Amino acid sequence: MMWEPFSEPARRIFVRAQEVAQMFGSSTIGTEHMTFALAESDDEVGSALANAVDREAMRLLLGAASASPTDEMTFTRGAKQSIELAFESAHRLKQSFIGTAHLALGIVASSDPPPLVGTVDSAALRAALELAARHESPGTHLRKRRRASAWKRVAGDDSHPEIPALLEALPSYKEFDVPGTRFSVSIAVPGTEERTWSWVREEETT
Repeated sequence: MMWEPFSEPARRIFVRAQEVAQMFGSSTIGTEHMTFALAESDDEVGSALANAVDREAMRLLLGAASASPTDEMTFTRGAKQSIELAFESAHRLKQSFIGTAHLALGIVASSDPPPLVGTVDSAALRAALELAARHESPGTHLRKRRRASAWKRVAGDDSHPEIPALLEALPSYKEFDVPGTRFSVSIAVPGTEERTWSWVREEETT
């Protein structure tokens, strides 16, 4: 599925980036919206970007939207390129998932990078983001994937970016670990048809 390679925090960045785009009246999700979402995170990546990005220049970019948000928002060419570069960064670092640091590296290396404070060295920023990427443990991500695989989906699809993240969180609740447990969630966005997903807990395999 589309969201499979991304860590839970990375998928949350996409959701937040869409919210930011809508908040500023944009019909597309650009690198500026992804940067905004990443920079407000309380981690190494957020700290690195918050200290490096020219906030005034970012405000101008965010306020430059010329079309209203739509139900089906798409990524700009620069945002798509940054995601491709995020995959390349993960591959270069021999990591099997795409985390927030990989996304930030992709944005900085894209043809539509964020505006940086004049005193910030882009090479130093990339080094800081690469270090953050190395600190993100692929083992943790893969263990979550294995635990999540113990849940069999019996209703609904997996196209919503928040659904896999929610599914990964379920095994952390011990009362849900009993095989045969059924879990369902429904989302009703105004103006759209309600969507429902259901899973049944299977025996966990190692």
